Amino acid sequence: MILLEANGFDVVISNPLKTKAIASAKIKNDRVDSHMLAQLLRADLIPTVYVSPLELRELKELIRHRQRLVNDATRMKNRIHALLRKNNKIVAVSDLFGVRGLQYLEQIHLPQYHRDQLHTYLSMYQELVEEIKPLTQTLNGLTTDKPIAKLLMSVPGIGGIVAMTIVAEVGDISRFRSYRNLASYAGLVPSLDASGGKYRMGSITKRGSRYLRTALVESAHAIARIKNCRLTLFST
Repeated sequence: MILLEANGFDVVISNPLKTKAIASAKIKNDRVDSHMLAQLLRADLIPTVYVSPLELRELKELIRHRQRLVNDATRMKNRIHALLRKNNKIVAVSDLFGVRGLQYLEQIHLPQYHRDQLHTYLSMYQELVEEIKPLTQTLNGLTTDKPIAKLLMSVPGIGGIVAMTIVAEVGDISRFRSYRNLASYAGLVPSLDASGGKYRMGSITKRGSRYLRTALVESAHAIARIKNCRLTLFST
């Protein structure tokens, strides 16, 4: 996309879900799809999606890169926990990956083949943690130049990373007509099945930005753990 824009092309990104509703076909291949998209674009019928400015796209890449590393680190932690369960080991420390926990892992008795696995997982986890630290510092530092991020961080449960995630994923807030549209974009609105005058509310749609949804859900969980918080009542 950046390459096309740099060469003077106007880039239009179609919403695949809505486009499919307009132009579904039994015969599908790249040639048929490209022809259909060209016809819809010519008739100004392409349901487009919002394209963030380059600055926000770069911020998204930074945030998502960090999130992928965090997910990988969590995966290593889960593998270590699974390894201990296989050997019926009861963890006697509150934080297995804190100072005391790491000492416990170094001293624990395991069969050699499991000891080798533990060493591999632990090394990968520690390397990932070292890669995550500078990214976290960079993102927290960016909040100083973002007034909206500072405002978001005044809300209990929202820290620098979540604030910057919201800034990057939402972009220009004026593009949403109301808070309902923003909630729908985050995929946090309930699904609705209406038929014959009867309405049935289902689980949340989970459509839209999963990164924004994840950040907001994490904030809600954080709020629930804060004592005497004015928002706790609404998060439980």
